[in-house]
Amino acid sequence: MLTNDNNRIGNNIRSLREAYGETQQQLADAINTTRTNIINYEKHGYGNPEIISAIAKRYMVSVYELLYCDFSGLKKINYDKNVFWKNLEIFFPIISSEKALKNSDFNTAYILHKKIYSKFKDSDVTNIWEECMDDFSECFDKYLDVITSDSNENLSYDDYVIEASLNFLAINYLMLTIFVSTKIAMVDKTSIVDKAVVQNKQLQEMINKPETVDELTQILKGLREDIDPEIIYSIKEDAVKSQMWSELAYYYLAMEYVLKIVDNDMEHATEIVEAVKDVFKGEFPNGQIPEHFVQKITYSSDDSNALIRDLRNEKDFRIAVTVTLVATGTDVKPLEIVLFMKDVFSDVLYTQMRGRGCRVISDDKLKEVTPNADTKDCYYIVDAVGVTEHEKYIPRTGPTVGGRISLEHLLERLAHNELSDENLYLLRDYCATIHRRYENNLLFGRHLDSFIADFNYSPRDLAMSIQAAFDNGQLPPFVSSSDDNAVRMALVDRLIS
Repeated sequence: MLTNDNNRIGNNIRSLREAYGETQQQLADAINTTRTNIINYEKHGYGNPEIISAIAKRYMVSVYELLYCDFSGLKKINYDKNVFWKNLEIFFPIISSEKALKNSDFNTAYILHKKIYSKFKDSDVTNIWEECMDDFSECFDKYLDVITSDSNENLSYDDYVIEASLNFLAINYLMLTIFVSTKIAMVDKTSIVDKAVVQNKQLQEMINKPETVDELTQILKGLREDIDPEIIYSIKEDAVKSQMWSELAYYYLAMEYVLKIVDNDMEHATEIVEAVKDVFKGEFPNGQIPEHFVQKITYSSDDSNALIRDLRNEKDFRIAVTVTLVATGTDVKPLEIVLFMKDVFSDVLYTQMRGRGCRVISDDKLKEVTPNADTKDCYYIVDAVGVTEHEKYIPRTGPTVGGRISLEHLLERLAHNELSDENLYLLRDYCATIHRRYENNLLFGRHLDSFIADFNYSPRDLAMSIQAAFDNGQLPPFVSSSDDNAVRMALVDRLIS
């Protein structure tokens, strides 16, 4: 349920903290802040955006949910610290068939796999490291022997190679769960989901030893370096095509994010670029993808403006993978498909992103960029994350009345602490438009260069920082200009101070 009640964020922090059975001091320790800060956040509902984000992450909610949803009815959550270990075959299923078990390597790996799970169910988890490492290693090797054997080249997607592949992912992700999640829970203390591990005092004492942390780090490094990424990618690609096991394959794809194998949006974008190259390489002679066929465009790119211009005009540049590249002025008329790979909570931002595909282009101009196209009379939205179905947040307006106000009056209102969502969005649009208008302008471009030289930032930099603050859910709700809107003011202070 969405709400805009005063101090909703403070009430939500308190409700979540109490539901998870934590004191204010325990929460403060977990996110490396002070109890006084937690008291202030719960009482007043505002504070450092990074701390707010850390609280949301700890309780497994988004910053958006922390700001606008109502958690007041949340009941206390009880943990069974052994439930994960008792249900390993639910989290990481072991699959087999009669045909698969006739393969000696598969059968050996399968028996070892079952043995490992049995030890986790029946033994003290603190002793598992020494007891299971040899079994883990041999199980890995035997599954890989099945997967990489030359005799498997003519097997169909539903043969036992796929079963070996998915079991290999299961044991791989189990090891990452042990060595990654445990290390996060005990050392970084960032996830409430690992609280069951934290409650095990024996494990806590073991992990808190510096030599054990170093050992875990080396094991994790070895896990990631010893396995060829191409093998992992091939396993996933083949498993998804399997009629029998495709749902399990998609489950493991999602597991990458749960286990933080894919760490952030930038890494995700890079993986998408590589996946696109692999999918489309069969369309080109000798499987060689043209250099500029698919490229990543982000604000951290060496020259994002040049890449955007190339996407508009170059026929070899067919696919752009972007991360929140939606500022006013990003206009690509030949765009025919918008594929969402990340959810969008802001209705304004979502409308902007959909609008990228609505640009009209003449048939002649379209053919220059896409030679095999006749005309553009529509475009397609591909929704990979449910963005078209989720409820959107509509920013609340401040005291602005009437139509669009001038930049001069806008700056005056911002200086008087009228930092509503509407005013910040309007400033973002002004800054992006001004930058676009003067950039590369032979007559007036020097004015933009002079501004950047004098103040060490550009109008586009300011527009980007405002957009990023909204995208990341960093801003406390705006209620009144008489409130302490320090977080919002920090966004525009360099312009109006």
